[in-house]
Amino acid sequence: MKKKNRIAINTVKFIDSQISEVSDSLTFAESKLQNFRTSNRVTDISFQGQQSLERMNQLESERALLVMQKKYYDYIRGYFERNTDLSDLIAPSSMNVQDRILNQMIPELITLNSERTNLLNQGNIKNLRLNTIEVQIANLKKTIIENINSNAATTEIALQDINNRAAKISAEMSRLPSTERQLVGIERTFKLNDAIYTFLLQKRSEAQIARASNAPDYEVIDPARYITAYQTFPKRKLILILGGLLGFLVPFLLIILKDFLNTKISNKRDVESLTSLPILGHVFHNESKNKIVISETVNSPISESFRSIRTNLQFYAKDNEKQILLVTSSYSGEGKSFISQNLAAAYALFGKRTLLMGFDLRRPKLFKDFNLSNQKGISTVLINQSSIEEIIQKTKIHNLDYISAGPIPPNPLELIASSKTEELILELKKKYDYIIIDSPPIGVVSDAYLLMGFSDVNLYVIRQGFTQKEAFSNNISHLTQKNIKHVCVVINDVKAKGLAYDYGYEYTYYSEDNKKPWYNKFTRVFSGKKNK
Repeated sequence: MKKKNRIAINTVKFIDSQISEVSDSLTFAESKLQNFRTSNRVTDISFQGQQSLERMNQLESERALLVMQKKYYDYIRGYFERNTDLSDLIAPSSMNVQDRILNQMIPELITLNSERTNLLNQGNIKNLRLNTIEVQIANLKKTIIENINSNAATTEIALQDINNRAAKISAEMSRLPSTERQLVGIERTFKLNDAIYTFLLQKRSEAQIARASNAPDYEVIDPARYITAYQTFPKRKLILILGGLLGFLVPFLLIILKDFLNTKISNKRDVESLTSLPILGHVFHNESKNKIVISETVNSPISESFRSIRTNLQFYAKDNEKQILLVTSSYSGEGKSFISQNLAAAYALFGKRTLLMGFDLRRPKLFKDFNLSNQKGISTVLINQSSIEEIIQKTKIHNLDYISAGPIPPNPLELIASSKTEELILELKKKYDYIIIDSPPIGVVSDAYLLMGFSDVNLYVIRQGFTQKEAFSNNISHLTQKNIKHVCVVINDVKAKGLAYDYGYEYTYYSEDNKKPWYNKFTRVFSGKKNK
């Protein structure tokens, strides 16, 4: 109803503003006519004067209509310049503008503006329909301005013609007697203002009637009653049920999908699902840049993990005071050499005479971590170019000696398979309590299978988040087929997160006091325990 009545209300406001201008002129002309007739005792005009006055009044009525149309055209131009909202436009028919095209375009412009306003109120700023409406409004405004300019020019020509005709009639009236001529001029002014005033009153009445006759497009047949009202949308129960199902289903699917796509060993459960071999222990992620970490911090978790492995290996010793341990893995990069040198350091710090042998004759690199020489080593002994005493090198760790692989031979597999290898190991076993053999990865070459014949325990190293499940499973199958005994698994590079569940082990138990979480202090206070 507000939208429907807006045009009528704006039309009435515009007409009232014009009436206020004409009303004063009409009152003044009426008073002047009355005073002139009273003072000059003139009550009527001659027949000739009456004819001239009637023709003049007809011209003035026509000019009044043209003047109102011109004001309407000026109003439209000014309105377009001042306003972007076009909802308050006045229809041309209310100002007696008979242009058929303009009478179609103005209502169409108002309708488009109303549709644009509705879209903006709904927040549909990115609606494609809104862009189309904006273009249509711009084009329609441009067409209306062109039409108004054309009509204004035509109106100006018509006004000029009426003024010329009025000038001729005025010339005829100038030949009338002076008193009659003055009376005709006063009456002409009065009747002009009276015609304009009457025209405006008529148009205001029409606008008020149009406003009063407006009716809403919808009718309330049955008013809503609160007692029967219920929410139809959104359906809260359905949303809660769907949300709950999605809350369980989506994470479940993601976990299943992640596990399905994961081809690497992620935790202890993956190892247990792939093999029945015992898990000897696990080694935490190395935070430091040094390779030999067991001799750095006594109470660090990673140092304790090597001590735990050393303790578990005692169950394989039985009554033997000496052991030969072989360390291998699936591929390079799983921490095989890291485990070998730190396990050797753990035995050396335990007071045992320990020897670490770099038996990877194809890619010797363990000597770099000890800053030792690789000019002589296992390969030179096996070809009788060096003696055993010449290849044994002392390390910075007490009780720990090292034998490098030596220069890379052209036939490493044949050298390892020779009888000299057995003689070398038996001779070294007499001198040392523990011999740690750092062998090549069994997933690449078969050197380690030959060396496993000399070892008491074989440590198979896997790296969490790195070792492929398929490679590990295949290599374990090969070990089983070759009847290799005393094989156990060591899990390397274990992250601290989730240890209490995967390994039954609390990471912070082995942390130093200054690295314990801040909330432990509050736990001790509330539990009544004192710091130690």
